[in-house]
Amino acid sequence: MWAPCVSGAAYTIAVDWNEDGSFSGLDVLTTDVLDQGITTSYGRDQARQLSPSKVGDAAFSVCNVSRVFSPENTSSPLVNDLGAARPTRIEVELEGETYPIHSGRIDDFNVNADFSNRSVDFTSLDGLALLQNAEISTAVYRAQRTGFLINRILDSIGWTAPRSIDVGANRPPWWWAEGVDALSAVNSLVLSEGPPAIAYVAPDGTFVFRDRHHRIQDAPSLTSQAFFNANEISCETPVVSGFSYTPPFTYDHGWRDIINHVTQDVEIRTPTAEDEVVWSDEGTYTISSGETITINAVANEPFIMAQVPNQSIDFGTISGIGTLTVTLSRTSGQSTLIRLTASGGSVTFTYIQLRARALDTGASLKIDESDSASISTHGDKTYPNNLEWVNRHNAQAVAFVILAHYAQRRPIVQLRVVSCDPEHFVQILTRTISDRITIRNGELGLFDDFFIESVAHSIQRINPDQPPVHSVVFGCERDILEIENCFTFDVAGRGFDQGVFCGQGTDDPDTVFIFDDPQNGQFDFGVFGT
Repeated sequence: MWAPCVSGAAYTIAVDWNEDGSFSGLDVLTTDVLDQGITTSYGRDQARQLSPSKVGDAAFSVCNVSRVFSPENTSSPLVNDLGAARPTRIEVELEGETYPIHSGRIDDFNVNADFSNRSVDFTSLDGLALLQNAEISTAVYRAQRTGFLINRILDSIGWTAPRSIDVGANRPPWWWAEGVDALSAVNSLVLSEGPPAIAYVAPDGTFVFRDRHHRIQDAPSLTSQAFFNANEISCETPVVSGFSYTPPFTYDHGWRDIINHVTQDVEIRTPTAEDEVVWSDEGTYTISSGETITINAVANEPFIMAQVPNQSIDFGTISGIGTLTVTLSRTSGQSTLIRLTASGGSVTFTYIQLRARALDTGASLKIDESDSASISTHGDKTYPNNLEWVNRHNAQAVAFVILAHYAQRRPIVQLRVVSCDPEHFVQILTRTISDRITIRNGELGLFDDFFIESVAHSIQRINPDQPPVHSVVFGCERDILEIENCFTFDVAGRGFDQGVFCGQGTDDPDTVFIFDDPQNGQFDFGVFGT
């Protein structure tokens, strides 16, 4: 019989009200948190590799009998600091080790003024919310990998927290962002990278991007990090080994998520051979001496090699005794800022244009890949999303990956683990996105490796005189089935007409050919991957 909780765990729930970075004094809310507890979550919005990341969140309620958290109470020591977007931190110390659970900013709080319920309900969102609310405009980048582009997005919004960014397998021929929020820009790149790529904010506040190859390279994805086991209901013997999990355990067989047909139109953009007018404005502007005005020139299509407007070519009539100086904020993108300064007197002009090499859309290529065996069994189930940032070869590689992962069903489960002892508690606090775990359910006949795709914590009874009850629900998707007898060089029985190529999304981390691997990245030691 296991106990419902573990003693010796010390929680910290804090809001940096005056944003001085200290998380001390009145910032620490731990003793005020009510027993209905704390919830946090991060990862994908569903337990599927094809699902996008969700903005991580946290929620908790605090006692407000003293009215410290009432914004209209002028006698509260926090009256000038209560507000949204204050930094939030939730962590637990166990056996001398500190484990972060959530790092974010206050999104909202609801003050309950009922005499029988004097409390405040807080919600917090992690760093992805900063991306969600930030519209960006970037230069054009040519043939850069996904990781490089995601770093540029983070730079454009002034991201100062830590980041852990994979290089990326995808290399879009051209990439830019204009008039979209930073999170949409990231998600579009991740989608084009292909499964199991993901971008999320970890509980310690680190922005994480993992490319589509990370599960054949990263140690926590290569070998099972834990074994979770449950016997049949009929008291199966021997006694269960491994870690326990508790109801509710949910199982989705995966039939509805089958994808056996991927078709994509890949646009081919090429720069024009000569400069052309990509933007113009017929308005009249007067600039006083010493004044600078800025015009935001937004083109219909992206451009490169923009030319600083020439007063002899790119302006209409110019009058006044002053001298006009013109500069550009950048020479590529879908927009640029034209800065005009008058000196020595005022200047008036009518009409201005911008010349550049436009990235026109010419021909397009169609990628069409399917799994005939799956279609004959399940009918045609076409991939619904658009791979916006791919070239022909990347589009085909991603199509192969999707078919390899989803032409046959892949079960997903919701696995609940409770802090019944220190060992289970450590699993709750250390398992994260893309960790490989083994799950056995004797009643279902299930015994497979799964990857964690989402994490949701629930902490109840935050009372220093009693140990808390801390549980987690891992949303997990089963690992794909391996293809046997992959084509390899110089191995009898795996030559032409004797083996199958493995470049279709089913790369085996033990044998895949990697050029920069000093041990296995050479001929006779690996197979070509996707």
